Order: sequence, then C-alpha cells, then structure tokens
Amino acid sequence: ADIHAVSILEMQNKGEEFKLKFDVFEGIFDQVRNTPLAIISIAGPFRKGKSFMLNLLLHYLMEGQSSDVYKDKKAQIRNIFNWRGGVERTTVGIEITNKPIMVKDKSGKRVAVFFMDTQGMFDHKTTGKGCSAIFAMSTLLSSMQIYNLSGHIQEDHLQYLEIFTNYARYAVEQKQHANASTCPFQGLMFLLRNWEMADYQFGQEGRMQLIREKIEIVSSFYKNQLEKVSVILK
Repeated sequence: ADIHAVSILEMQNKGEEFKLKFDVFEGIFDQVRNTPLAIISIAGPFRKGKSFMLNLLLHYLMEGQSSDVYKDKKAQIRNIFNWRGGVERTTVGIEITNKPIMVKDKSGKRVAVFFMDTQGMFDHKTTGKGCSAIFAMSTLLSSMQIYNLSGHIQEDHLQYLEIFTNYARYAVEQKQHANASTCPFQGLMFLLRNWEMADYQFGQEGRMQLIREKIEIVSSFYKNQLEKVSVILK
C-alpha cells in the first residue's frame, strides 16, 4: 500500500479536549518493532506551509535522497499530507505517515523514518490549551521537532515555545517517565522561511551571526531539556 497520512490525535469539543488513538499508533509502530526509528515532526503557527514542507522532505527521501530531485520542474510532489491555500486550517490534531521510509544512517544501519504533521497553532478555533497539548505531544513523540516560522524568530515565538515545552515537561514528570539526568526532549530545529535580514549583513556572515545569537538564547532557555538545537534559514 502507498504511504499516506493517518490521524493519531483528534481534537474534540471545539479544541478543549483531545483523544489519542492508541490502537492506530501501536499498529503503525508494530511493523518496525525491532528497527531503530526516527520521527520528524513539524509544528508552528497555522497557514505557514508545514504540510507542504513535509511533502517536500518526503519527496526527497522517496526519490533516493538526490540533490537533483527538486530541479525537475515537472516532478509531481506527492500530496501525502493534505494541504491547500486559503485562510482556513487543513490539518486537525496530529497526523503521521502510516509506514516509514527506510534509510541508512552514517554507519550503514537501516533506520525507519516517520513524518508527523500537526495542527497549526493560534487559529481562531483552537484554545491555548489545545495548542499546548498538540505541541507537547508532538515534541515528546518526535526525534526532531521542526519549529516552522516565517520571517524571523520573535520574542513571542520563544515565549510560546517555553510555555509549550513546560507543558510537555510537566506531563513527563507527572508520569514519571523522565530521568533527572536525561533530556526529556530530543532535537529542536528552527526553520525560518522567507527570512528577513534587515538587521544582519547579507550573505553567509549575517546568517551565521543570527544562528549564533538565536542558538545561544534558546540553548540557555532549554539547558538539560533538549539534546540538540539548530536553525535553518530558507
């Protein structure tokens, strides 16, 4: 069967409640029970192209990880995660690919890679509690959480991120799944699309200056909570 997206978390009662589909979740991962796996998740404000970005990443892996895959203007990008233009949200809850893309790591070991899409935050239909729950759940489940932003990293982006990750950390502590000596989360990547460089020198030097500043700020916020923080500018 072809790869497609399935829902593992549904929002209910106008965003006030959510339901995790344990049977679907377990069925997906049962097929790779004895295989190392990675989950690439994306989260951020609604209507910022998160689903389309995941489709691009999937296209890259499914076409052999060649740097030439995007040069073919006639290539059809698979619509695995549904997306469309407009102002109304498309993704609701959390969706994940029903089966993995098998890749090899640097040592040659096979790894099962899943992609996870999340409902956009800050729309007029979802409460703050709902946004926190979605971000927290996807961050806890993922190997790498992509924080999808447009333009630049604003102070409120970091404030919201702190609220959401505190929510997730509290959930872990309540369930006693976290060891005091380990990070409750794995990787966080800031993806800045349509980067606005007004306060930075153009080119590689300005890019590296921004990365150093933002990484230092975020790393200080989440010391001992995240294994890795990175920034990508598009």
